[in-house]
This record gives sequence, structure tokens and C-alpha cells, in this order.
Amino acid sequence: MSLSTMKLAMAGKNLTSNDKGSIGNRVEYGVKQGINYQKGVIKDTFTTAAGVAGSVGAAVAVSKSKVAQDAIRNLGKKVAGTKIVKDCAKSLKPYATKAKNWISALPKPAKAVLGAGLALTAIISGNNQARTMYNAGKIDQEYTDKANMQKLIG
Repeated sequence: MSLSTMKLAMAGKNLTSNDKGSIGNRVEYGVKQGINYQKGVIKDTFTTAAGVAGSVGAAVAVSKSKVAQDAIRNLGKKVAGTKIVKDCAKSLKPYATKAKNWISALPKPAKAVLGAGLALTAIISGNNQARTMYNAGKIDQEYTDKANMQKLIG
């Protein structure tokens, strides 16, 4: 089941559930959740595209600069032996096979810049997704509170 199919199923469930009050309140809730979801998708798409493009561009630039290569090589020696880097590289190995030829042609410092840029992109993307989920929770609470107020007022 795709994410959008799941969202549609959730929207249908929201319309039939009684915890959001009146039909108008439920429709409003579904619209706000849909807008929040679409904003999240757009942010994530642009973040990923910009991160990948920036990482590739930086890797290409570093591959042409001896000074940058030396600086990154020295930094890489200090970081490469850490457990988190080894674990991360191990888990990403199956996904890197398609890009292997291009990446293997890069000098080591350029590879390090590419990896760091992609890792930063993943972190920012994860933050975007967490923010979307947080906003979804706030929207849910807002409409649950509205429904409770409707019950109290009668």
C-alpha cells in the first residue's frame, strides 16, 4: 500500500469517526491534514533534490582540488574508524551498487564530501518528516478539542 493510499484510507476513517465532532469539523480536519501532508512532501522533495545535487557538485569540485583533497583526507583518517561510520557504510552498501562505477572513479576526498553531503541531506529530510508528523499531531489535537467543545456546548 502506498503512502498516498494510506492517507486516503485515513481520510475516509476520519469522516466516519466520531472523535472529531460534526461532519464540518471532520472535513476541515481532513483538509488541514492533507495540506500538512502535501507541504511535507514538497519540503522533502526539494530537500532531497538540493542535497543530492549539492553533494554531487561538491564531490566533483573536490575531485579537481588537491588542497581540498588533502584536507578531507586528513579529516577522514580521524573519522573513518568510528563505529557509526562503519555501521552506516555497511547498511548503505546494497543501495550503492548502481552508482558504484561513478563513485569509484572519484578520489577518496571527493567520496567523503559526497557521503557527508548525502548524510546531511538524510538528516534534514528526517527532520522535515518529524516536523510534518508533529504538525499532524497538533492538528489532530486541535480538532479533537473542537469536538469536545461541541459536545460540552451541545
